Amino acid sequence: MMDDTRLESTEKGTRETWREILAAIDDRILRACLPADFRSITLNDEQLFISVDSEFKREYCQRKLNNLQSAAEHVVGMREIIIGEPPLVEQVREQQQHVQHGPTARILVMGVGDGGVNAVDRMRAEQLEGVRLIAVDTDRQVLDASHVQETLQLGFDITSGRGTGGDVEKGRKAGVESRWEIASLVRDMDLVFITSGFGGGTGSGAAPVIAEIAKENGALTVGVITRPFSFEGTVRQKHADAGLEEFRKAADVLIVISNDRLLETSARGMPMTKAFELADGILHQGVRGISDLITVRGLVNLDFADIRSVLANAGDAMMGMGRASGAQRAINAAKIASTNPLLDGESIRGARKLIMNVTGGDDLTLGEVIAAADQIRRSAATECDLVFGAVVREDFQQCVQITVIAADFQAPDMVGKERRQSASRERIRADENLDVPTFLRREKLE
Repeated sequence: MMDDTRLESTEKGTRETWREILAAIDDRILRACLPADFRSITLNDEQLFISVDSEFKREYCQRKLNNLQSAAEHVVGMREIIIGEPPLVEQVREQQQHVQHGPTARILVMGVGDGGVNAVDRMRAEQLEGVRLIAVDTDRQVLDASHVQETLQLGFDITSGRGTGGDVEKGRKAGVESRWEIASLVRDMDLVFITSGFGGGTGSGAAPVIAEIAKENGALTVGVITRPFSFEGTVRQKHADAGLEEFRKAADVLIVISNDRLLETSARGMPMTKAFELADGILHQGVRGISDLITVRGLVNLDFADIRSVLANAGDAMMGMGRASGAQRAINAAKIASTNPLLDGESIRGARKLIMNVTGGDDLTLGEVIAAADQIRRSAATECDLVFGAVVREDFQQCVQITVIAADFQAPDMVGKERRQSASRERIRADENLDVPTFLRREKLE
C-alpha cells in the first residue's frame, strides 16, 4: 500500500508540474506541439525528456527550445531538455525497466593465431568482464607465453607443436584435427567471439573451422578480424582474402577491420611494433563494444536476446568508434563513429541493423545516450533496428566513447528512395505558414 501511495503521489506531482510548464509557454503553436499527457514526459533532477509523436513536432520544438527552456526553468529550475520520438523513447524506457532474469549469457572469446592471442592477452590485462578467454594456436611457445589461463593447442599431429609457417591449408587441417576439443569448449556457450589477425596460416586457416563448429553447436558466432597491413606483402593479403571468404560462410556475423585504415588514423612514423599493438587493441575494442553491453551494468543495459536479434545471420558488418569531450560530446562521438575511417564502406549509411555502445564516466547522462542514439539513426539514413546500451566505467571521465556495429546494408539507391519518401511525408506546401504544423492547419480548414 505504501508503494502504491508513493507512486500515486509521484504521478500527481509530475502531472501538476507538466501543466505548470505548459501554462508558462506563450507560443500557442509550441504548446500545441507538446504532449498534453504527462506520461509522455520523464522528469528527473537533471533532465526533462519529452516524447512527441512526429518528426515535424520534434523539429518545431527544437527550433523553439529557448522558449521551452525558459518555461521549464521557471517551474522546475535548470534542466537539460531532450525532445524525442517513439520508438526511441519507448525503447529507452523498456531497457531502463528491464531486469534480466535467469543466468547471465555465457560468452567465450577465442583468440586464434598470433594476433588473436595478443588480443585476448590485452583483454585479460584490461580486465574484460564476464567473459571466458581462450588463447588458440598451433605453436606451443606462443601459448606458453600467453597470460591467458586457458589455452588450446591445435593440430599437434599436423605441426608437431610448432607454427604453420604461413600455410593456410595446414592451419585448416590443424583445426579439423582438433574438432572434438573445439566442440567441447563452445558447446554450452551462448555467444562466441573469434578474434584473429588474418594473413598467417593459423588464423586464416583454423578460424573458419572454429566458427563453423561454434555455430553448429548453437552459439551466436561473431568474428572480429583484422586484414594485414600492406607492408606485410601480397601473399598475406591473399591468405586473408581466402580466409575471410571461408569465415563468412561459417559465422553469423563478420566484422573486418582494415589495419591500413587503422594506420591512417594514427601518427605518422609509428614504429612497426606499435602498429601491430594498435591492431591488437582494435580487436579488443571490437569484442568489448558488444560484450560490455551484456556483462557490465550501466544506465541502459541489454540482454543476450537483444544482441542475438540484431546479429544472428547478419553477415558482413562494420565497426566504427568515436570519442569526444566537451559540449555535445555524445553527439560528436556518434558522428565520428558513424563516419570512422575503420569502416570499409566509409559510413554506416544504409545499415538496417545496428548495435551502439555508449561508454562514459559517472557524469554520463541518459539524455546524452538518447541524443547519441538519435544521431546514429540519422546517420544510417534508413529504417533500422537499433539496439543500444550505456556503460559507466571509472576510467572514462569527462569524455564519451561510442562503438557502433552496423550490418545488413541496404542498396544505396534504396536508401535514397526511402529518404525521399520520408521527406515527402513531411513536406509542407510553399504557400502555407511554415510555423503552423499540419494538424493545426487542418483544424482551421474544418
